[in-house]
Amino acid sequence: MNVESNPHVQDIRARVARERTVIAELSPKLGDLKQLLKHAEHRLDDVEGFFLGKVLQEPRTPQALAIWLGNAELVLQMAVQQREYVEGLVKKYGADAKLM
Repeated sequence: MNVESNPHVQDIRARVARERTVIAELSPKLGDLKQLLKHAEHRLDDVEGFFLGKVLQEPRTPQALAIWLGNAELVLQMAVQQREYVEGLVKKYGADAKLM
């Protein structure tokens, strides 16, 4: 099976795209807190560029692919958690909160 057509790969790609959309909608509303979203964006870049990028083209056993995609899931979850953290700060301190 072509790795790109793997349902797990397609699911991760779709979730990354959704997360980028949420971040893109949140970012313009923020002041200094926008800087904290960069961490989430970098993690999404890692998922797309490293885990789902050219490295995915290397031959892998089904078990190795499952482990690889599991790691992609973990990095994606860290991006989501970072965005949620920023949203929590917005709720607590407001969108115009300053970073010290």
